[in-house]
Amino acid sequence: MKITPPAGYEQIAPLQKHHRVTLPASGAAPPAFGRLHAIPISLAEFAPASRDYPLVFSRHGGGFTAVAAVGLQARQNLFVLSDGLWDRRVYLPAYVRRYPFCISTITVDGEERREGVVCVEASAIQSGGEALYDKNGNPLEHWTTLERLIFDYESDLARSEDLCKLLDEMDLLDPFTMKAEVDGFTMQLEGM
Repeated sequence: MKITPPAGYEQIAPLQKHHRVTLPASGAAPPAFGRLHAIPISLAEFAPASRDYPLVFSRHGGGFTAVAAVGLQARQNLFVLSDGLWDRRVYLPAYVRRYPFCISTITVDGEERREGVVCVEASAIQSGGEALYDKNGNPLEHWTTLERLIFDYESDLARSEDLCKLLDEMDLLDPFTMKAEVDGFTMQLEGM
């Protein structure tokens, strides 16, 4: 069985009811997110995210995906501040808010399964973390809220992917590379 973590996640494991998870402080950005120059954006986020970030359709595999550009060069995120928090003056993308959780597809014997599995960043599973389920295996209230965010985001992300596929099929997207030179420093982003 192979589980591939999404961008910004180091190593993920399927969430189990007995796991105790250390949750990040409100607005905290995972350290690896400081090296992401683009964050996936779901369809419902287009309006609030576009107020603070350029939204870009980025070439991904055989198609396009919608992302918020958060850096001007690879491995740069201008919205993770020196205190480790996401800039509080801007919209916080759901991709960041759902951390340390995600939905991942699982590959078994080389075949990708259709259903997604709720996973958690392995380093966040700690004995001193928060319980998400009670002793009887029932979800606790704060987990129910987080779980709704995770599944709503994933569902809306699928709608965003459908839009990208439609725009691509209609041949409305033309790839380009942004290149700028400032004070002898060259910035270049490709695949947009």
